[in-house]
Amino acid sequence: MKLIRNIRILRNNRFQEANILVSNDGKIIKIFRSSKGLNYFFSKVDQVYLGRNLILLPGFIDVHVHFREPGETFKEDFETGSKAAVAGGFVIVADMPNNKPEINSFELFSKKIELVSKKSYVDFLLYVSVPTVNELNMFMKSRVKPSGIKIYFYRKRDAEFFLHEELISELLYIIHAEDGELLREVKDCESFKAFTRARPREAEISAIKKIISRLSSWEKNVYEQKRKPKIHITHLSTMEGLILLTEARHKGLKITIDVTPHHLLLNETDGSKLGTWAKCYPPLRTKKDNNYLLYGLFTGKIDAIASDHAPHTVEEKSKSLCEAPGGIASIQYVFPLLYTRIRKSSYENFPTLIRALSKNPARILGLDKRGSLRVGNFADFVLFDNKCKWRIGEEYNFSKCKKTPYDGRTVLGKIISTFIRGELVYSDGVFLRKNGRYATKIK
Repeated sequence: MKLIRNIRILRNNRFQEANILVSNDGKIIKIFRSSKGLNYFFSKVDQVYLGRNLILLPGFIDVHVHFREPGETFKEDFETGSKAAVAGGFVIVADMPNNKPEINSFELFSKKIELVSKKSYVDFLLYVSVPTVNELNMFMKSRVKPSGIKIYFYRKRDAEFFLHEELISELLYIIHAEDGELLREVKDCESFKAFTRARPREAEISAIKKIISRLSSWEKNVYEQKRKPKIHITHLSTMEGLILLTEARHKGLKITIDVTPHHLLLNETDGSKLGTWAKCYPPLRTKKDNNYLLYGLFTGKIDAIASDHAPHTVEEKSKSLCEAPGGIASIQYVFPLLYTRIRKSSYENFPTLIRALSKNPARILGLDKRGSLRVGNFADFVLFDNKCKWRIGEEYNFSKCKKTPYDGRTVLGKIISTFIRGELVYSDGVFLRKNGRYATKIK
């Protein structure tokens, strides 16, 4: 057994001194405050980890990353991506299928699991792109299933599949909500505003309206009600989109939502200064959108925070706004960026922030015994120094993508250590254990 002692945990919106006892199979046995029983536990444990009075939080779960393996490992691979993840406090990531080749078959899915299992420091899940009917049947017969199907709604085939085909209730459908009919070619390759106009907010609004319409048709059909799939909108970017989704949820439609740090913290004005390093899909919007999405997050209208970690090379990002790929690499900085933001406004939002990074993503992905500090759950947690101030920059960056839109920012709070299933994986800049597993196979 392991004993993690001299820590502080969040209980009833307050920090309390605590100790945690972890079993040999990586689960939490006991969380206790009193130190009177420590001598007894010392005689039973094999290892003692001194928490140095740091804050212990449940490990974070990211529902949306692009670790680029297989096919584009010159940008990132599962080893470097997962290093950045654990240094940022993440214990589970769900990786997107837009690899080369695209992961849309059972064979490619199986090969990817085998490949990344040898490299990952974090537990992981994998999405697949829209498969054929035969491939979908193979997935459903398999013991190990994808964590969901990614719907790129701006692709005609994906939109048609979602709107018209029979969807399987056991699977999560994670949707990039932009209507391809409203996307236009960028005319001015030097203007960030021209880029955002080419992917207008109306594209997101239109896609969300179509998605809600499809879900509403299920609600009216008694047979379909019993077979409703799980629908998740990823990287929401607009105020109007959130209003539509909130109204739909009030009517009883089952939809979950995530938002990225860049859609909370950056906007068009930042994009005009940062250029291609702020280019992402959907684009950055306005300050008004930032504020409304933050409000939505802290009032429970948005369920989760996702990094949408999307690394590219400096050479690729040095091209024009027309040619440079979209994507921001930020998984290592998600928590300190948002912790710094709430400390400037309302620290009362801290528990909501933690749920959006841990408990809620576990629920969305259907992960049992993950995402919260409870007896019987896996001992996934991070030690966090809430007083440490540091500056984001290349020297602390473990991703292959060494440049981010946040470089030079001073942030408050730093992840010191990350435990996954009771094992210390990362501590003070050192990576100790590479034993990531496919998350749904862990019991």
